[in-house]
Amino acid sequence: MAIIISGVGIDSIPINVRDYGATGDGVTNDTAALQAALDAAAADEDTVYIPPGTYLTNALNWPLRVRIQGAGRQHTVLKPASNSIILLSHTVAGVYEVGGLHMRDMHFDVGGKTGITFVFVDGTDSTKRISDVIIENCFFNGAADVGVRLRHCVGSQINVCVTQIVRDGFVVEQSAETTFLNCEAVLGAGPAFKITGAAGDTQYDEGIRLMGCASNGQAKGIEAFNQDWGIIVGGSFTNCNAGTIQLTTCSNWVIDANEIGSPTTQVGIQAIQPCENIIVSNNKFVLCSYGIFTLGTHWVITGNVFWAGANIDIYLVDTTQSAVTGNVCQSTGAAWSILAQGAVSNNIATGNLGNGTIDGFTLETGNLTY
Repeated sequence: MAIIISGVGIDSIPINVRDYGATGDGVTNDTAALQAALDAAAADEDTVYIPPGTYLTNALNWPLRVRIQGAGRQHTVLKPASNSIILLSHTVAGVYEVGGLHMRDMHFDVGGKTGITFVFVDGTDSTKRISDVIIENCFFNGAADVGVRLRHCVGSQINVCVTQIVRDGFVVEQSAETTFLNCEAVLGAGPAFKITGAAGDTQYDEGIRLMGCASNGQAKGIEAFNQDWGIIVGGSFTNCNAGTIQLTTCSNWVIDANEIGSPTTQVGIQAIQPCENIIVSNNKFVLCSYGIFTLGTHWVITGNVFWAGANIDIYLVDTTQSAVTGNVCQSTGAAWSILAQGAVSNNIATGNLGNGTIDGFTLETGNLTY
């Protein structure tokens, strides 16, 4: 009886890896069988179905426009058979590739190996690139180096995916229009989401969206470098021992309606180098040393709530032409709730409520301290 699989925009009779000799017994090296099935699917841009089982494999090449369908992220497991490999990868060779790569319902497990990247889609450079990469409902487990890495990709979606104990959960480099929906990274030694643009590049490092995403127990929640146009909304980023959200020379970011929590030695949202046009709104900050630490220009900080921080809730350093409005600062133990200091000018603080001093602004109006 034929198996019909629907998902990630597909409805087809798939190629079954068992028909190419894959055992899925967790002992046999299934590399040759898995690659043969992938290559066969490439001829007709088909779907590869990987039934329940544990498949030991060395590095696999993911051909263009081949869809990979597992039996569920707790049922179809890929494990590396050797150290220091990329388990599943695609690299653009010649020209811009359209049509993409789709995968869903898979489990990747490090299986005690070291130096592992689970999935890497590489568009090579800004003159090539690849569009339409979709990875859904996948689980990445164990002390691997990277869960999912996208480089020079356009229009990608990573949906309902989880990394656990993976050092760097999700890595995006010089990619545009990339959406993470309901993804989570936990207990890893690096950032949950690492996002890197290119200095001065305004075309291929924009449109990064993290919607409903989370991290808990990662060393860092989000690192963003040289990245234009990002959105972080409706997420939860907590227990990050090296900082929760860190921005370096970024611009045009919106950080809205998130729960942001760090140990009392770390900062909730921190500009490592000057950033501009950053909107921080409607977030809840819990147990941060500093809630928000800014550098740069044109920050808008509005409608946030701060609780139980150890130092200053909103700290503007060398920041100009910025507005701090309508925030509630409930942290205790600090002399200031909101402070602007250093090379600051043309900043306003209005309508804020704090239990410490609000000071250092060009215009201070309608604030209440208690």
